[in-house]
Amino acid sequence: MKLTDFAGAVNEITGLGLEPAALMAALVIGAQLGGSILFLTRRACWFGAGVLAVFTLLATLLAHPFWAFEGPDRGRQTATFFEHVAIMGGLALAALLANGRGVRS
Repeated sequence: MKLTDFAGAVNEITGLGLEPAALMAALVIGAQLGGSILFLTRRACWFGAGVLAVFTLLATLLAHPFWAFEGPDRGRQTATFFEHVAIMGGLALAALLANGRGVRS
């Protein structure tokens, strides 16, 4: 959606307090597309997974600081935060298993 609604992406970045918002939105789009392409084509799956994991980590810390919330919002933010942590774990596992680099028994 960020690619087709760049103004919305810029507004989202602005809401997080990041400037220059247009440049940051372009970097986000580049990281998401570039990391996904590398990951899915297995060209450099480990690198694509790393790009996506680092992006997810930074985005999660910026957009879901559950420690700054109270009440029901804290629960929702905590759940989203740890869902993203699980996504990072899945990316790490997929990168290990791609190209036959899995754990040997």
